[in-house]
Amino acid sequence: MAKNGFTLLEVMVAVVLLTTAVAGLGLALQTGWDSSRRAMLKSKGDALLTLALSEVENPLLNQEGELAAYQASWQYEVEPYLDELYLAKLTVFWQERGTRQSETFAYLTKGEGVYPP
Repeated sequence: MAKNGFTLLEVMVAVVLLTTAVAGLGLALQTGWDSSRRAMLKSKGDALLTLALSEVENPLLNQEGELAAYQASWQYEVEPYLDELYLAKLTVFWQERGTRQSETFAYLTKGEGVYPP
């Protein structure tokens, strides 16, 4: 007597393999999406840092301000570091999909600009 078709065991193995493959594909897509979102947020933060840095008037004084066109704010803090060097920290804050985001840039300054020139 000839048997046509698959046994129950063969069908179950095929379903498990297919489920595993689909789950792996879904995980890969989610990881790619998350990486893309992090890169977009980092890129936006870097752009806002550049804009905020151009608004710092005196590199030796703590300051803060707004980037109204981008619905963002910035905070600049400076503290003595070594001899005539100061550690400056510039942080920008913005809202992204209802979540507060921030990016910080720290560097050394002498008062005339970034050190070393």
